[in-house]
Amino acid sequence: MVEIQIAKGNYGMTYSLVFKGEDYTGCTASLYLWRGSNTIIDGGSCDVEVVAGDTIVKYLVTPGAFDVTGDLYNAKVRFVKAGFDEEQKMFNWRVIDQSG
Repeated sequence: MVEIQIAKGNYGMTYSLVFKGEDYTGCTASLYLWRGSNTIIDGGSCDVEVVAGDTIVKYLVTPGAFDVTGDLYNAKVRFVKAGFDEEQKMFNWRVIDQSG
């Protein structure tokens, strides 16, 4: 499974996930991030852009979203079109400390 790494506390930074060869034109996307029963992001709003048949999902980091480092979390992007689930993409997400 793919692992995404994000730096702790990068508030205001936009992270982009690229789904190569997958066209989700007309879809909205939401980000979910959890570990066990600990939910970090529950349906975070994402921007969706399709470029040359690839879908780019962008998430703007908000304060408090990534404050715990080291652990590996479950993550998914949920695509919805016309009110119905189109697809869900699962991956792992690790928050890392880049303070030095």
